[in-house]
Amino acid sequence: MRIILIITIFLSSCFGNNKSGQLNNDTSKMHLKGKVKKLHQTKYEAIRRNDSVVVGNKWDGLWNDMEKQIEFNEYGNKISEVTYNGDESIYDKYEYQYNSDEKIIKQLYYNVNGKLIPPSKFSYNNSNNNLIEREDFILGGQLYKFHSYKYDNQNNLIEYRLEYLKNSEDSKGNDDIYTKSDYRMTYKYDKKNNKEEIKRFGFGVYTSKDSKSKYKYDNNHNLIEQQYFDPKTDAPLSKEIFEYNTDNLVIKKTTYYNDVIRSQEMNKYDNYGNITEVLKNEDGEQQTIQYKYLYDDHHNWIKQQKTENNKPHSIIIRSIEYYE
Repeated sequence: MRIILIITIFLSSCFGNNKSGQLNNDTSKMHLKGKVKKLHQTKYEAIRRNDSVVVGNKWDGLWNDMEKQIEFNEYGNKISEVTYNGDESIYDKYEYQYNSDEKIIKQLYYNVNGKLIPPSKFSYNNSNNNLIEREDFILGGQLYKFHSYKYDNQNNLIEYRLEYLKNSEDSKGNDDIYTKSDYRMTYKYDKKNNKEEIKRFGFGVYTSKDSKSKYKYDNNHNLIEQQYFDPKTDAPLSKEIFEYNTDNLVIKKTTYYNDVIRSQEMNKYDNYGNITEVLKNEDGEQQTIQYKYLYDDHHNWIKQQKTENNKPHSIIIRSIEYYE
């Protein structure tokens, strides 16, 4: 499941970056306001001390929770992203290069040992500048992953394909991590160009069975239902229902499994669109998660304090620099 999520994140990051339509640049995807130049973010344990909650030790968690520094160009797209270990040594680093239309053309990756992996290369068609190919390489410069993309006449992505070309070592030098495999996703759209169906095919490193999901939307193009199907029988398996407020923010999410409610989430937001409370009920167990924020003059939060069931959980501190 984590691999499929990574693919989804990558696909969303490759489409829509341009100079004229800044709604799809990296800063907007991160819900950052203003012309952000640099963001440094560190997560800490939260400790209750007397009547206050204070910063504790650095958070010891997964990659997504590690200390990061991201730099952006003037068009709001990432040009570098550095992740740090707890001792502030560099864990890994990405650098990004773009063409004149702010489409990514090269991604450089430095692994945990500081070695530069041969950069990933991106190719676009000439007619509408859609991404059509990506090539990934290993330390020796050999091509080992090939991505391809197909579109319909409305420039909607209708097929994504990933091929592993050979057994290889991964970016950290481990042998035979990947076996030869072919992973494919196909997409269908409704009359309003909303994505209404995704099918996934493939075996090996990504998935051991095919799968299908379908989607429904409201008049504001908000996703209101996503349904998953059994890969063997094609019978409905689970679904998620979403409700929105007038700002098109999700205020309720209900998850069903075999038509029985499995969980529910109720969300509240502040005036800047950041979530302040999540009420969860899953299999009869209730959980309350709350967030408090401190904002800068651009209305970007620079401190987030999280509690779970009234117990301090974590504090994230961000420093943000802006272009003048």
